[in-house]
Amino acid sequence: MKTEHIEGCSEVRSCEYKGNDDISVVIIGEGVKAIGKEAFENCCNLRMVVLPESINTISESAFSNSGIKIKKNLCPVLLMYCVENSAADTLLGENYIKIYYKNEKRFNIDNQN
Repeated sequence: MKTEHIEGCSEVRSCEYKGNDDISVVIIGEGVKAIGKEAFENCCNLRMVVLPESINTISESAFSNSGIKIKKNLCPVLLMYCVENSAADTLLGENYIKIYYKNEKRFNIDNQN
């Protein structure tokens, strides 16, 4: 499994990582504003995503059929890290996804377990 760092672009394009089973962690850098449709669809081993404060759009199908399970009132398998009170914080909260904030002591990409 590997960590994918996404930087130097304004968006994660639709279908960009579709079907990539090698990715377990995605770290999206500051400046990326959107995650397109099916960007991580069928990424079955994806377990953690770190979102920058700049994210303001996450397509509804961005993580469909991936390792991320979005279910109302249930704890998902995934860890999501973002900046508190950011657009990403709002989007994740609306989808009942457990959120960890970047300023928390437990935020440590090197220790993914």
